Amino acid sequence: MPEKNSITRAVMLVMFAENGFVEEAEDVFQEIVHRNAILWGAMHCCYAQNGDLIQAKSLFDRMPQHSVLSWTIMIKSYAQKGDVDQGKHLFEEMPHRDLVSWNAIIAVYAQRGRFKEAIRAFSLVCCWDSYSWNTILVVYALDANIRQAKKSFDEMPTWNLLSWNTILAAYAQTWHAHLGLVKEAVSYFTAMSFDNGLDPSQGHYTCIVDALRRLGRLKEAEDVLENMPLPADGVAWATFLSACKNHGEMN
Repeated sequence: MPEKNSITRAVMLVMFAENGFVEEAEDVFQEIVHRNAILWGAMHCCYAQNGDLIQAKSLFDRMPQHSVLSWTIMIKSYAQKGDVDQGKHLFEEMPHRDLVSWNAIIAVYAQRGRFKEAIRAFSLVCCWDSYSWNTILVVYALDANIRQAKKSFDEMPTWNLLSWNTILAAYAQTWHAHLGLVKEAVSYFTAMSFDNGLDPSQGHYTCIVDALRRLGRLKEAEDVLENMPLPADGVAWATFLSACKNHGEMN
C-alpha cells in the first residue's frame, strides 16, 4: 500500500474522531507533522465527546491558537463533569465570544440550577436566537417565576414546540395556587393549536383536561378527550373521572 499522504491522514483523523475511535485518532494525529486548525479541533472534539477531560484540556493548552468552538467545547466539558466554576473561569478568559458561547454558558448555569447567573448572562447578550430565548424560558419555568416566564414568552420573536411546552409546563406547576393561571394555560393551549398550527402531544391534552376540570368545565374537558387526534390514555381518563367525582357528576 502506498504511503499515506497528508490529505489521507487528515481524512482518517476526522473520520476516527467523529466516530469515537480515540486511540486510532491519536495514532493518526501523531503521524501528522503539520497540523492545521481543523485537525487540532477534530482531535480536541474527540477527547471531549468521549469524556476525557484531562486529555481535552492538555490538547487545548497545546493548541497554537484557540477558536471560539474550542473554548466552548472546554466550557461544556467542565460543566458536564459538574465543575461549573472552572467552565465559568474559562468563559471569562475568552478573548472573543459569540452567541454560541453565550448560549453555552447560559445553558450550563441553567442545568446546574444557578438561575440568577443564567439570567444575568442572558441580559448581557446583545442579541438572542431561539435557543437563547428557550433556555431562559426554561430557567424561569424551573425557578417557578411565572411572571417572568410569561414576559419572556410574550417577547420572543418566534415560538416553536419547545417554547409552548415550556410555558404550559410553567403554568402547570404553579396553577394549583392561582386559579387565574389555569385560564392562561387554556388560552395558551388554544393559541398553540389553532393560531400557530402546532400539533399538541398527548401530554398537552392531558394537561389541558386537568386545567379544564380545575375550572369545573367538565363538558369541555370531555369534548377534548373525545376529539383529540390520539386515543386518550389512562392518565387523561383518570384525571377526568376524578374531576367528575369531585364535582358530584356521578352520571
